Order: sequence, then C-alpha cells, then structure tokens
Amino acid sequence: MAIGPKQDLWQDAFWIRDEITQFLRANTKDQLYPFYFVAIHTGMRLAELCGLCWDRFDFRLNQITVSRTRDKTGLKDSTKTTLKRIIP
Repeated sequence: MAIGPKQDLWQDAFWIRDEITQFLRANTKDQLYPFYFVAIHTGMRLAELCGLCWDRFDFRLNQITVSRTRDKTGLKDSTKTTLKRIIP
C-alpha cells in the first residue's frame, strides 16, 4: 500500500476578534481571567507568563517587562532568547 505525503499535523490556528471576546466573557469570573487576558493580548510564551511577578508590570508606562521565565525547576532570570522585551 502506497503512503501519500505526510500531512501537516501542526496547523496554525488563530481566534478572530469575536472568538476572543466570547472566550473572555465566558471566563470573567474564572480566577485565571487576568492570566488569559494577558496571554491573549500579548502573545507571550507560557514560560514567560508563568515567570511574571508584579515587579515586571509598570502601570505608569502601561508596559510589561519580559526578562525572566519559569520552568519545572523554578524562576530563571532570563528568557528563551536571553533578550529583555518590553510589551506595551
């Protein structure tokens, strides 16, 4: 039996604005809502989100500094690319 070309199992999937709104509205009472909100609106990696602490939020300048990650061993004072990023 001949096998055809390997199918791409990793297809990019994106939510449209209405889907994002629907998801956030459905989860407004969830204790992880702030996490969902920041994840959706910044595109940060999971390890970066888990590495966030309040000292990385600057509410005066309305920005988040991404300069550490968290993995199974704990907080690391670097990111995957070792570069600090500012997210408005």
